[in-house]
Amino acid sequence: MNLFLLVIDGLGMWNDKHCSTFHFLENHYNIDTATEFPTLAELGIDKAKAGIGNLLLQKSIGVGSLEGHREMLGYVSNSTYTILSDGIPTTILQTAEKDFPFHCIGNIQGRGQQIIHKFWEQHKKERSLIIYSGFDYTVSMAFEQGLLENNSVQDFAKRLMIALQENGIPIRKFIIREFKGSPKVKVSEKELFYPIDFDSTINHLGFNSFVVNNKIQDIFDFSNARVFVTDSDNDCFKCLDNISCSSSNYFFFLNLGDFDYNAHIGNIDGCLKVLQNADLNLFKLRKCMNESDFLIITSDHGVRYGESDLYFSHLRECTLLLVSNGNSIYYHPGVAQGHGLILDLLHHICNSQDLSILGFYKLEG
Repeated sequence: MNLFLLVIDGLGMWNDKHCSTFHFLENHYNIDTATEFPTLAELGIDKAKAGIGNLLLQKSIGVGSLEGHREMLGYVSNSTYTILSDGIPTTILQTAEKDFPFHCIGNIQGRGQQIIHKFWEQHKKERSLIIYSGFDYTVSMAFEQGLLENNSVQDFAKRLMIALQENGIPIRKFIIREFKGSPKVKVSEKELFYPIDFDSTINHLGFNSFVVNNKIQDIFDFSNARVFVTDSDNDCFKCLDNISCSSSNYFFFLNLGDFDYNAHIGNIDGCLKVLQNADLNLFKLRKCMNESDFLIITSDHGVRYGESDLYFSHLRECTLLLVSNGNSIYYHPGVAQGHGLILDLLHHICNSQDLSILGFYKLEG
């Protein structure tokens, strides 16, 4: 048996107070779900969009990829985060800089491109590290490739992250951006989160191999996973094409990030095309699956919308939960509280237990 857990990042499905991310897309194009997304429709997305099942509602206080994904493996976060409107306190920053061959410049709040351009020449002249805080509980670092060592910057970020936490200033994540030649050419981006040991949770499932992509690895930091670097949803599906049909007892945990990317920049056309592409590839994947294989499709959060565009902020709304195997489609009524249902689902599937214990109904054989 193989198990596929695919996260369509940013795809919010339903909210009883306002239009959801999916409804905004649906209304914008007057979409007929069965025509535009036939595979997702077959698997039960219509029940989710109507608010009558196949839905999860996050328990964690914060809303974002970190909380949504980690809940899938049983961790509910009750932490609130700090917005560093005045930058990182100088004493904390200077203490963290000790033993590192660079100092930090910037340390203000603002938009990345504006700050990086402002301090770029000083960074090159001094071989210093540009650091700045965002408006979404994040701290970012930027540098020119070759001027600083990426591993050294990551080590510094981990030290600073711990120092902030110890001083009662929790941050959601650190983002390390490496550029080549100019701040317009980014060659790598790494996200760092407060570490939590998820290895034992995964090991208890008993799979022979775990396959994840870089976004999942950034969030969980598995020690024994096979990690694929993917820059697009198509990269993820190519990964599945290359190894899924010949594999046995594999757990594939992949983040499909293209919807989230387009939603955050307000590209509604892009959101539609991404979901259509995902639907087609999910059809191909289901054709490749063995009878005993299971497919779980979910999401981590929604994205707030405006009158004509989707906006940057994450939205607390219900997300998708579609479950199927080679023979059957499963329906879960109502709204399940917490993404943690996914971990229960994984345990039951791996132990060949009846999913009706978790409230699922088998729709077709």
